[in-house]
Parts: sequence; C-alpha cells; structure tokens
Amino acid sequence: MGSLRKVGNLWYVRLSVGRDPVTGRYLYKELATGQSSRREAEKVAAELEASLVKGIVPSTERTTVAEFMTKWLADYVRPNLDQSTAISYEGEIRLHIVPMLGAIPLRDLRPEQLASFYAAKAGSLAQSHVLYLHRIMHKALNTALHWSLVPRNVADAVDAPRVRRTERPVLSEEQVGQLLDALRDDRLYSLYFLALDTGLREGELVARRWTDLDEGSRTLLVQTKFERETGVGIVEGPTKARRPRSSVPISEHALRVLRVHAGHQAEEKRHAGSAYHDDGLIWCWEDGGRYDPNWISGHFRRLRKRLGGPEAIHFHDLRHTSATLAIAKGEPLKVTQERLGQASPATTLAMYGHATPEMHGEAADRRGGLLGTRDFTPKAERRHRRSG
Repeated sequence: MGSLRKVGNLWYVRLSVGRDPVTGRYLYKELATGQSSRREAEKVAAELEASLVKGIVPSTERTTVAEFMTKWLADYVRPNLDQSTAISYEGEIRLHIVPMLGAIPLRDLRPEQLASFYAAKAGSLAQSHVLYLHRIMHKALNTALHWSLVPRNVADAVDAPRVRRTERPVLSEEQVGQLLDALRDDRLYSLYFLALDTGLREGELVARRWTDLDEGSRTLLVQTKFERETGVGIVEGPTKARRPRSSVPISEHALRVLRVHAGHQAEEKRHAGSAYHDDGLIWCWEDGGRYDPNWISGHFRRLRKRLGGPEAIHFHDLRHTSATLAIAKGEPLKVTQERLGQASPATTLAMYGHATPEMHGEAADRRGGLLGTRDFTPKAERRHRRSG
C-alpha cells in the first residue's frame, strides 16, 4: 500500500501510478482519502490502489460537489431520466444539496458530512423529503464512482433516513359507488371512471387518443403520458411505467361509459366548429386543447371538497383503490402488476395489497367456514351449562 501522511485533520495517500515512458522513473500521485481516521484512510487507500490495478487512474482534480452535480445533471440526468424527474432533481440540488455540501471537494466528502446534512434537513423537511435527498445523493455518487471520480460511494456508509409508511385512503365498493354518483354530472366523469377501472395516472389518461382504444379486445394502448415542461407547455413523453405496457384491459361498463362520452364530445366539436383543434384525444378541453395533468388533480381536489363524501381523497388515490379492490376481488397479482406497469409483483403487493375493513370481515367469515358448525365451546362451559 502507498504511504499515508496527515495534513490538518485529513489523511492523504501517495501511490505509484506507473513509470515515465522516457526516463523509466516511477510516477506518483498524492490523493486525498477524505478521512480523519487512519484506519478509514487505509481502507480508502486500498480501494484507490485496487483501482490502479484495474487500470483506472484516480482523478486528482479538486472538483467540488456543486461542480460535479452540475455536470451530472447535464450529462446523465437530462439525457436519461424523465423531464419531470430532471426538473425535480435540479430543484432539490439547487435548494438543498449545493447550499450545504456544494463547496466540499467531491473526493473529500465523508459519510459523517452526509449524515449531518440529513440531520439538519430533518429539522425543517418531512422525513420522506430527506429520504428523497438521500436517494439523489446516492444516485449521483454512484455515477461518480462509475466515472472513476471517487474511490467509493460514501452514501453507502450512511443509513437512509427512516420514513413511517402512511396508508393512503382506499375506498370500499360502496364508497366507490357513492363517489361516482356524486361525480356523474361532471364533464370528466368518464375520466374518473377509467381511473378507477384501470388504475392509470392522470398524465397517462389525458394523453390517450381514440386510436388507442380497441373496442373489440376492450383494451387501451398506454405508451405515452402528458406532463408540463417549464417554458414549453404540455408535452408528450414516455410513461413512468417500470415495465413496458402494450395495452391495458378495460371493463365492458367502462367501454359503455366511453361511448357516452364520445357522443358528448361530438356535440362539443359541432358547437366549436373551425375553432376546434382535433388531436384525436379522448379527454380534452372544449376546443380540443390538451389537459395539464396537474390541473386534473387540482380540479378533482376542488370538486371533492365541494361535494363532500366518504373520504377526502386525491386523484392518485383512485389508482390505489383500483389496485387494492382488484386484488381483493381475486385479480391475479401478475395481472395487476402489468396493468399498473410496475417492476414486479412484489412491488405491487407492497404498495397496494392492503386489507380493507370489508376484506377483514370476509376473511373472518371464511375462517369460520373452515371451522364448520361443530360445537367448540370449552368443556368447562358446557358442564356449567348442563348443570345449570
């Protein structure tokens, strides 16, 4: 292993990086381990030396966390991730990560600094938000590791912030009926119905066109979504589905609801005349314009507040209800997973396999049926009854 020396509170390691091709003399680089403990510095030094053995020459650049994050956003995040995700990452990095960690040289970033960062943020942000910051840091530092900018991902040495799981509302079958009755006169009734029928997100629903609907097979092609892009407007892009979906099945009742909606839309087209911009969308404004998915969520929230009802739910809870009730009714978990476009059945079960009160009652009845009608009264109680 190379030689270590301490400068201030931190250890540095001097490593051989090969020979000069002209003089034949050994060449050395002194690299920061980012550690104040000699034992930890020795571990990092070993990792740096292992990188050299693999032919990876560690960088000596004093790139800061802020400089790396800027490069990471430009070279990795924007080309590879959804527009909405990129915008979200940019905001979190600008508002939270750079102000506290940005000036630290990337190679000198230590686990205890990350832990202190999370602890500080926990005082003003929700734990779920702090966990999101941790995931961004871990993803970014993993890229830095793959780019040979750091010898290890220091986020691996920091425990992820713990978040208490909060259960989202799930409507019972009776409450679903009450909700649909209350929404029946709204212009977007068919959209709410399809959200419950398919479990699709608002951005996926408003991007659907009539050409996506196959009435014969009762399926809806779902490969794109709408989202708002800053400075551009409503744009169409790939869905967030972790697994590709060719089509999503819909019920016969949902198909009838869509046919009624098509009739209403035809009337709107005739009324708008030449002002109608026909993009073939199933759900759109009266002039054919695209809906902003955020507006759909807000409209649903305002509508629910005005109507009241069994639960104060958000639009996304319709997806949660659709999946949970489908599983409760015996829909195979694999089918639910593919319909929702999730990575695995385990993910679907963890997110949506929650029991409703009705499911608990039905389970109790089934257990009673398994026990049969035999008299399982304790013997002591039966003796007492006979002698009384």
